[in-house]
Amino acid sequence: MAGVTVFAQTGTTTPDGLPVLRSATITSATPNVVFSSSSSDVNNAFIINGITVPLLNSGWYKKTGEHQAGNTNYICGDYNNTVYNNFFAVDLRNLSSYGITPPITSAVLHIKRYLSEPASGTFDFTLCAASNSYETINQHYSPSNTTGIAIHNDLGNGIIYANVALDKTVPSSSYEDITINSDGIAAMNASIGSTFVVGGTGSPNTIFVPVPYWAIALVFLSIGLLAVIRFRKRQLAA
Repeated sequence: MAGVTVFAQTGTTTPDGLPVLRSATITSATPNVVFSSSSSDVNNAFIINGITVPLLNSGWYKKTGEHQAGNTNYICGDYNNTVYNNFFAVDLRNLSSYGITPPITSAVLHIKRYLSEPASGTFDFTLCAASNSYETINQHYSPSNTTGIAIHNDLGNGIIYANVALDKTVPSSSYEDITINSDGIAAMNASIGSTFVVGGTGSPNTIFVPVPYWAIALVFLSIGLLAVIRFRKRQLAA
């Protein structure tokens, strides 16, 4: 998810005398999310075979496993060092009432964008399979609950149904149409007569940490000096 990769010396060196580096990815306290401040907008829906079917539910899961049943906010990303995955559910039990005759041949998730924080760059958003039932997902889970943690992870690790780069500069009042691929269509057809749930996960655009030119020059100068020192030592030893 959101984060910056940093490097530091370990105190050891390579056989050539160069410093060994280790890396670590750290999250930022600055929010980097999409769908912030979202709710159950009346226009949120799956457009199935060209016909609008309103969402049954939506929500988020924190990486800690926390989920608030009844909270339809579907924030996704890294908010104050907490990673959120989300989900969207649609009732496929009475498609005929909407004038839809199976099989499902096309589906588009139509959702309001709400806020992106910060409102710049892009966000790689992925919809994927959710292996847990809607009944299991639509429960209240307290922080550190093992089932909640498993659901959070599951919402971001299934078969991919869609992947889009969300432009974070778009107005919060606009809507996003995300086309479901053939794997997702097959899963929806298999779910006819029940509730279909899709998980959502993602990450912001890559964050580049600026490095001053003098720091780059210093690195290359240090490498050059090490090479000269090793060369002189070999000459003296000869």
